[in-house]
Amino acid sequence: MKGKAVPDEHHVSRYCSPSRLRESDDRPAPPAFQLRDGEEYLSVDWLEFLHPSDRGIQLATVQDLFEKQRGFELKPAGRFAILNVGTARATVQEQTPDNRVLAVTHLPDPNVAGDSHSGIFNVNHNPASGLLIATLLSETVQEVRIPQA
Repeated sequence: MKGKAVPDEHHVSRYCSPSRLRESDDRPAPPAFQLRDGEEYLSVDWLEFLHPSDRGIQLATVQDLFEKQRGFELKPAGRFAILNVGTARATVQEQTPDNRVLAVTHLPDPNVAGDSHSGIFNVNHNPASGLLIATLLSETVQEVRIPQA
């Protein structure tokens, strides 16, 4: 259902291209969580929407959606960053001067069965606060996974 809030206890993944990873440890750098021009939200995928608990199945399905349904080529050196929704929301709210409240919403494509596409809203375009939020999100990444060949 479009517009449904992703529960705080669930997880989302964001694909991070190699250019948005830290060289030191291949973890997402803050630019992986910054809005690009024209974006209203950060694109993520709701993992528990795909499978209740098996991370391998969740990410294999996300990868399939990227490659077959969305026509996006994943780079072998890219990474999937996994965030807990509640942790990310609480961290940003607690550590931003305006107590920013992020909304994480399911935004499936109606033409794609089982689409887990979602968005993180209320991420700022303002360079200073946008960088702070991106930094906080990068610090809340719980897990990093390599796309499967």
